Amino acid sequence: MSTHIKSGRLFSTPSFIRMTAAGLDFSDNRARLVCLKETKKGIEISHFDQQQIPKDVVRIGRIEKEDILMGILKEMKKNAPTSFLRVTIPESQGYSFMVEINATSHKEIRGFIELVLEENIPLALSESIFDYTIISPTHDGIVVQVVAISRVLQESYYRVVTDAGFIPVSFELEGHAIVRSLLPDESKDSYMIVDIGQSKTGIIIVADRKTVFTTTIEFGGEQLTLMLARGLSISYEQAEELKKTQGFSFGDMDDSVYEAMIGTLATLRDEIHNHFIYWHDTKNQIIPFTPIKKIILCGGGSNLINIEEYIHAGMKIPVVKANPWINMISLEEIIPPISQEEALGYVTALGIVLADIKHD
Repeated sequence: MSTHIKSGRLFSTPSFIRMTAAGLDFSDNRARLVCLKETKKGIEISHFDQQQIPKDVVRIGRIEKEDILMGILKEMKKNAPTSFLRVTIPESQGYSFMVEINATSHKEIRGFIELVLEENIPLALSESIFDYTIISPTHDGIVVQVVAISRVLQESYYRVVTDAGFIPVSFELEGHAIVRSLLPDESKDSYMIVDIGQSKTGIIIVADRKTVFTTTIEFGGEQLTLMLARGLSISYEQAEELKKTQGFSFGDMDDSVYEAMIGTLATLRDEIHNHFIYWHDTKNQIIPFTPIKKIILCGGGSNLINIEEYIHAGMKIPVVKANPWINMISLEEIIPPISQEEALGYVTALGIVLADIKHD
């Protein structure tokens, strides 16, 4: 089956034979699948599912044990209302850079990128799949954001989902899906999105709804639970429950709980602050970008009570938890089938399947 790149996504199935697709997002330890439907009140969830992925099946976004993951996806497919699938690829497995190009046609732009690709990413041109987004015109041409992944990685993802019985419609870096999910269509401002997962955290900077910077740091909710369990000499399960019920409070929390969490959370806050400062120091090197207006937290790890207040401390801009429904429904009219806390973990899956509804 032939493939081609279009609008930041790798399409495998011609649009004229596609039906409504599901969205699949999976990390090193969890797979989430969601389907949407259009109603008079907005875009609603018609089906959702999540499954644990055993340790070392997926490692830093690379599939190490295809047969096991394929078996998990087969089970998820049994109840899925469609075989068509849009799949996210972790930012940790993608490469990105901005470059100014004196070209206008698609052919000229791609030709120039092919010439400079190997200077900017650690892959040979023949080993890569890439696409670009036009960020802004300049006096001498245009600035484009280039994204690339390993061809071997894409083939591994493609093989697993097809062996599970799905028909892949597109593959897309998760940062682009998150932006589609969390920022209104008319948004022109710059934001930092912090996606806190179980084992890693993605930092995404967006300008005019275009992803212009991404990075991944080694921090996740699992590390916080481990530190809490170790610091209080309790089981992992007890620490997880304590984290969910008490969260991170400043004045009314037991000092031992606070001390067990503060070191790990301080590392996260420092990383966010450092990237915030770096962005404002370098954002105008190619073209001017507006200052970051707000930091938006998503991912299952962002459910920690008071985490937004802690990250906000010492920073001069608002820090808020994401609204996963902002481009779908009004919560005054519809009660979603999953809670707000659970929905924060579905942000990426919701974002990629929204591409099916919005036809972008």
